[in-house]
Amino acid sequence: MVGNPTASISTVSNNIPFVLYLPYPNLIKFRLCRWLHQTDKFRPGSSLKHIIVPEEVQTLQNEIQYAIQHVPNTNMIWDTRIFEAFIKEVNYFHKLNYITGQDVSAIKEDLLSLLDKTEQIASDGCYSNGNRVHIYLSNIHFESSFTYLEKGDFRVCLLRLYSLNSIDTLHPEVCRSQKEWIKTVKRYSTLITESGQMQRIAFFKEQR
Repeated sequence: MVGNPTASISTVSNNIPFVLYLPYPNLIKFRLCRWLHQTDKFRPGSSLKHIIVPEEVQTLQNEIQYAIQHVPNTNMIWDTRIFEAFIKEVNYFHKLNYITGQDVSAIKEDLLSLLDKTEQIASDGCYSNGNRVHIYLSNIHFESSFTYLEKGDFRVCLLRLYSLNSIDTLHPEVCRSQKEWIKTVKRYSTLITESGQMQRIAFFKEQR
């Protein structure tokens, strides 16, 4: 994918896209906390400081972020509630005593930094390396998040499962259907990259 001019990624998200929160350790740890809770491996009275991300995992995360941001064309279609849903989850886990007030403050700091960075990407229409990014706000809500990647004749679809995991398929008919559905979703969405300045400003202001 990296450096291939025909490569593109399209994501439809009902939660914060993986590539955006990768640089933020407290957001990563909260996602891990949520997954550990769902697998019954995280108990009340815990804290994000108890979650240690191995160095090899951090290295892999950096490699994934590099690879994704070096794809020449990226399209992101967001459910307008993606940040709202994340904040509700943080508050819920805090009330259950799975994370501390200090954790919440650290998550908030990372989330505000993410919003600043993402708003800049939306305004510029590209990552810092110049690769194109188009961000859309959907006028319909999504039941799940998925990703469609293509490069020349290669196509793959990924469907997000259980907070962190995903399933993928190379089946041509599934990939074709996914691509067509993304085109349909775009028709119900507002482009806020470069254009749509009023909607972009209003959206990011509301998240803060």
